[in-house]
Amino acid sequence: MPLSYFSEILILSFLLSSFMLLFRPNMISIIIGGSAVSFFAIIIESYMQVITSGIFVLIIISPVTEEILKFLATAYGKTVRNAIGVGLGFAVVENAFYIMLILSTYSLQAAFWYLIARSIGDPLLHSSSTSISVKSWEGRKLALPAAIGLHFSYNLWAVMLSVSPSLFRFEPLVIVLLFSLLMQRTGKLGDLRLRLKVHPSVGGGMK
Repeated sequence: MPLSYFSEILILSFLLSSFMLLFRPNMISIIIGGSAVSFFAIIIESYMQVITSGIFVLIIISPVTEEILKFLATAYGKTVRNAIGVGLGFAVVENAFYIMLILSTYSLQAAFWYLIARSIGDPLLHSSSTSISVKSWEGRKLALPAAIGLHFSYNLWAVMLSVSPSLFRFEPLVIVLLFSLLMQRTGKLGDLRLRLKVHPSVGGGMK
């Protein structure tokens, strides 16, 4: 697919990830994540792919590089809301490149469900991991390593899917886990539990 279509693909990527607006990410942070963070990540990872293997970059280099860059970007606003914005902005740009690559190789019909899964899972991953690493500003020394570990696990899972596509049936579970993690990081999970306690019928709590 020609690079001239990138702006349209970028809009498509954002629309597919628009459900993330539920978490009210900071708009300036979205721009920072989609511009500065993406720019430096592309430069570093492109160089590393020249001197080492692509699989090593995907599993090791990418999680370390991207999580450090996203963490540094949260210096603009050391809050979970800003962290989610940085993660979302980065994911939108990253997904745009993947969408272009996939559609230049496969038909939309063949890659449809993969694109949908990635458009949901990738923003959840990057926003969740950055919402963890942002706590490093509060002196939590294990926050950034934990974010890198989460990213490493997700990329390893992606490699496993490419080797054994039958594992794709477990992808909804991965998405649910990431969504639940982000709900917990933003306090929305606690709000939901409180509402269910106050209004049991909302959760279908008939005895």
